[in-house]
Amino acid sequence: MSAAVAEDLRHLAEELAANELPAGLSPSRCAAPPVPVSCGARDTAASCLEPVATKPRLVSQGAQPAPRPPRCPDVTAKGRDGGQYAGNLLYDILLYRSLRARQMDGTEPCAADKTTLVRLDAQLRPAKITRRDDGRALRQFSRWETGAVPGVGLTVVGGPATQILPVETVDLSAGGICVVTELTLSAGDEITVRVAGSGEDSGRMIALQARVAWSRGRKVGLMFAGGPAWD
Repeated sequence: MSAAVAEDLRHLAEELAANELPAGLSPSRCAAPPVPVSCGARDTAASCLEPVATKPRLVSQGAQPAPRPPRCPDVTAKGRDGGQYAGNLLYDILLYRSLRARQMDGTEPCAADKTTLVRLDAQLRPAKITRRDDGRALRQFSRWETGAVPGVGLTVVGGPATQILPVETVDLSAGGICVVTELTLSAGDEITVRVAGSGEDSGRMIALQARVAWSRGRKVGLMFAGGPAWD
C-alpha cells in the first residue's frame, strides 16, 4: 500500500472519531478504519480491504419425498358411468390420504409429491362436484364400485386389537368406504379399517382411522379420518 493511501485512511479515521456518527451506524462499524491486508502493488485501496464479515447463508436442502404406503391388493373398480379406474384404487387412496395428511400438518411436499397429488386429485375427484343448497359439497370424491376387496377388515376402536373382522366391500372413495359387516355399529362409532399388504409387502398391515357415517342393517358407510399408518 502506498504512503499516500495509508495517510488518507488515517485522516478518514480521525474525522469519523471527531464527528457525530451517522444515524443507524454502530460505533463498532465506524470507530476504526478498515484493516488493510497484504496485496499486490497493482491492487487499489478498495480491493485491499478485509471484507466485512457476514452471516453464513443457509442453503435449503429442499423438501424430502414422503414415505410410500406398503403395496396392497390390486382392486378393480368401476365408476358410475361404467368406466374402469386406471390403476390400483385402494393403493392410490392410501397414498393420496398420506400425502394430504402431511400437507395438512404443514410439511411442504417435494416437487414429485406435488405432481402426484395433482394427478391423484384429478383421478379421485368427480369432474363436477354436486353441491347442497347451502353451497357445501355433497360429495368430494367419486365413488367406485369394487365388490369384495381381499385383505380388508375392521376393528372397533377400543375393542380387541387382534380381532380384525373381514368385511364385504361395496364401494370405495378417497373419502370413505361402504361395507357389509356382521358388526353392530351406530353413527359416530370409531373404526379402524385395516388393509393387509401384498406382494413384497405381504405380512405388513396398513391402518386407516374412520367413523361410522350411517348404518342400515348390515350395510355401513364409513368416513375416513386423517392419513394411514403402517408397520
